[in-house]
Amino acid sequence: MSDGLERLRSDYPEVVASGGLAPVLVAAAGERGVALGPVEPRGPGARLETGRGTLSVSLSAERRQFLFGVHTPGFTWATGSTDDLGALVEAVSAWWRGMPLDAFEAEFPFARLGRFARALEAGDVTPEQWSVVLESEFHAPERELLRALHADELVRVLFPTVTHGTLRLRERPIEQGGRHFLVDRLDGERCRVRLVGRPETTSETGTFDELVGRLRELLRD
Repeated sequence: MSDGLERLRSDYPEVVASGGLAPVLVAAAGERGVALGPVEPRGPGARLETGRGTLSVSLSAERRQFLFGVHTPGFTWATGSTDDLGALVEAVSAWWRGMPLDAFEAEFPFARLGRFARALEAGDVTPEQWSVVLESEFHAPERELLRALHADELVRVLFPTVTHGTLRLRERPIEQGGRHFLVDRLDGERCRVRLVGRPETTSETGTFDELVGRLRELLRD
């Protein structure tokens, strides 16, 4: 018998006996009289869809520890881990039933809300993302540009990310679709701005004020 299988049998006997984590969660929920919703097997782990993202549960390979996370594309709602199967099932059920975030955090201390959790629940992650990029030392070289854009009430409704020196501004950070703009700083305050789409529009601006004005024009089109 391999060491991995031996450890699995030792740390997760109920999972091995049931043939996977999904039936274990369903059975444990039934014993406690709590609802989970449809639980799908995912390898040795399990997954279920909730009104606040996809909740997944997996097994730690190091020791008995159930790992869970709740994600929606691009964002993390919550993560956590516990060796207590009962506590895990209670937490999964509470999340699936839509327990308010503050109550969830207080009830399950082994769970940690993601930075964007409350913004996701409020339905607007863009202000929090601006805080992230403006505070980040990693983006310090772009901070002057970011501050100039954030100062404009129309431009700051766009969701900013910076990758390899290129600033991407998106209209819909969670949903698919929507326009997005790419801004490359050339030298000084001179920038190239591109509206990605059909047709693609590219222009250059000489100052940050001109860049803001150009973005406002593109947003109004």
